[in-house]
Amino acid sequence: MTELKKNLEVSLLGPTNLKKFSAITGLDEQAIAPLAKKVGAATAKSGAILTVVFNYAGMLELVGEAHKKAGGTLRMLYTEKTPDSNDWDTAPYEHHLKEADETEKLPSWHHMLLSLVSNPDLVVCAGLSAGVLAELAYMKWNMAEKRGCVKKLIGIQELLRESAFPPEIGIDLGEFIEIVPLAMLSETLTTWKNR
Repeated sequence: MTELKKNLEVSLLGPTNLKKFSAITGLDEQAIAPLAKKVGAATAKSGAILTVVFNYAGMLELVGEAHKKAGGTLRMLYTEKTPDSNDWDTAPYEHHLKEADETEKLPSWHHMLLSLVSNPDLVVCAGLSAGVLAELAYMKWNMAEKRGCVKKLIGIQELLRESAFPPEIGIDLGEFIEIVPLAMLSETLTTWKNR
């Protein structure tokens, strides 16, 4: 009996505020959308299920919509704030859940962000923001404690300042990081599919 291969699971990290991302990187806002669409096309071509958080805006939305348009499955992680919770608000993002093919509810923002960078096979970073840096910090602690399922953090060269992660992240994650030009993303994801 042959064992069925499970789908490649890829989480996406990226800035939700494109105006700020453009100002910080120097990338023209008009140039960002075509790059994001190529990321989404590449994740779909690799057969990956793409996971995002439900604050679905900016790079997350551009890549996610391109992924779906190219035939890929979009999974969205979410949480709900209860009246007695001191967690961050969720109401502004809940309407995005209808954009997803699959949803997964987690107990809190902490659990959601930790799951985003712990449970997939690969994490793709399509640009940095303060939120992305927080998510990368979770990855650093996972590495330090040998936790999580992630095999590689893949940075998109064209979407990272100076084509690299900042040293505060790069030094901690070291060889766990692979930075690839966008043209090589689909091939890179496919090589990880059966590992």
